[in-house]
Amino acid sequence: MKKSNKVILTIAIIWSAIVMLIVFRNIYHPLATVALVGYGCFLVGFALYSIILVILSVRKQPKSVVRQRFRTFFIWFFGLSIALIAIKLLRKESMHIYNLALPLGMSFGIAFLNILGKKEV
Repeated sequence: MKKSNKVILTIAIIWSAIVMLIVFRNIYHPLATVALVGYGCFLVGFALYSIILVILSVRKQPKSVVRQRFRTFFIWFFGLSIALIAIKLLRKESMHIYNLALPLGMSFGIAFLNILGKKEV
C-alpha cells in the first residue's frame, strides 16, 4: 500500500474513534460540532479520492479484468438491492431512492476497493 494511503487510512481511523466518542457520550460543545462537520467533509473527500483512484487504475487493466469487476459489482448491487427491498416490504416500510445508497456503496467496495491496496495505482 502506498504511504499516502496509509496516512489517509490512519487519519480516518483516529477521526472515526474521536467522532464515536463525541456521539456516544453526547458531548455538546462547539468544537464537537466542528469535528463532526469536518469528519463529514473528510468522508466525502475520501470517497471522491477512492473513486478517482479506482477509475485511474481500472483504465490500466485488461478488458477481461474490468468486465469481471463490473459483473461482480452489478451482481452484488442487484442482490443487495433485492434483499433490501424485500426487507422493506416485509416490514411494511416506505422505500425511497436514497435507500439504495447502502447497496451501491457495499457493492462498489466489494468489487473495486482491493485496487486501492496495490502499489501500482
